[in-house]
Amino acid sequence: PAQRDLSDEANFRRFMGLRQGFHEETWSHFRWQKTSSLEDIRKTLGEFLQLSGDRQPLPRTIRSLQITKRAPSGRVQALTVETENRTLTIEKDEIIDAFAAPNSLLFYLEPQMSGTTLQGYRFVGGGLGHGVGMSQTGSYTLARRGFSFAQILNFYYTGTQLQSLPR
Repeated sequence: PAQRDLSDEANFRRFMGLRQGFHEETWSHFRWQKTSSLEDIRKTLGEFLQLSGDRQPLPRTIRSLQITKRAPSGRVQALTVETENRTLTIEKDEIIDAFAAPNSLLFYLEPQMSGTTLQGYRFVGGGLGHGVGMSQTGSYTLARRGFSFAQILNFYYTGTQLQSLPR
């Protein structure tokens, strides 16, 4: 798939709907969804805050989660949490530790409502890794389809030229 700026939420959601061209469509972690109740979010966030040495009172109520910054790759860079007594921002890889639900930083949030009452959030995402470089699953699939190592490298790193090193 062509490179595009996925820091825009609408672009990112369209991208997450794509299935072809990645050579990972049959992999169970290619696209995933995990739903967390507000209570589960509160518990994992509280554990994260305690382990990180935060000295403020632990949240008793989660009022909202909002993705406040995305990288051009679509990865979440900052997630803001509003609680009953403060607003905090969790950044980058700490998001995975603080919320337990996402498998990677490539996700968006869907509020889970019961009528007009927020019950939790669905994390809708893709992949397991850092999103930089060559996908192990995709490269495995390409190899099984008969691609050479040079073709696989070119798929992930367009324009790559392989050269022998002098001995």
